[in-house]
Amino acid sequence: MSSWPPYKGSRRKLVMAFDVGTTFSGISYSILDPGQVPEVKGVTRYLNQFSIRIDLKASRFPAQEHSSGSSKIPTVVYYDKQGSVRAIGAESASEGIFEQAEDGDWYKVEWNGQLLHLRPKTKQTAHISEQLPPLPPWKKIIDVFADFFKYLLHT
Repeated sequence: MSSWPPYKGSRRKLVMAFDVGTTFSGISYSILDPGQVPEVKGVTRYLNQFSIRIDLKASRFPAQEHSSGSSKIPTVVYYDKQGSVRAIGAESASEGIFEQAEDGDWYKVEWNGQLLHLRPKTKQTAHISEQLPPLPPWKKIIDVFADFFKYLLHT
């Protein structure tokens, strides 16, 4: 039983929430219908342009074809030396990616450590900044967030 009250608005609305977590990330949504109790659902599939034109067939996030349908994906981005995204989300755990990353000297950005780059730099946090894994030299933490949000939004 839901603890949410019925939606009191007069028009149907779509609400989406993007959760970028330290280990996993995902998208949740709710369709708000007037007088109905909202139901929050996790996005486990997306409609790509090809699917929409052909048969409206839904697909999983890239590289999640064989997963159990989890609505969460790893919060990981691999960049090549030119700063291009090479693997992101579930793709980062695909077979052969680790080897490609090593062979290509890719940069791996994981939120569990790099997220702390958002902390203000003060005397009190100087020791933390020194211990953080470095970001790729041409990326700021906001750039990494932007790349990850683009992936979540456009995939």
